[in-house]
Amino acid sequence: MPPFRPRKREQALRVEAFGDELLIYDLDRHHAHSLNQVTACVWQHADGRSSIADLAERVAEASGADHVETVVWQALRELDAAALRATPLP
Repeated sequence: MPPFRPRKREQALRVEAFGDELLIYDLDRHHAHSLNQVTACVWQHADGRSSIADLAERVAEASGADHVETVVWQALRELDAAALRATPLP
């Protein structure tokens, strides 16, 4: 089975950066989402080509977080709940 490569949703969104955080307004659902540094990093790099390990490496570089693969999976669950991912979780 090939590695999971999450892809962010890019359609019908307005994205504004505030320092290390992102504010994303969903134009379809009329709902705003504030993403912290880690979740913003995961969303920004979820291009459909990057694996979980790739995303974990980027998060570690950007934030210095520990247990980064666990943190990436948590961020993906949060993005899924906010309907900000284009690929379903496996």
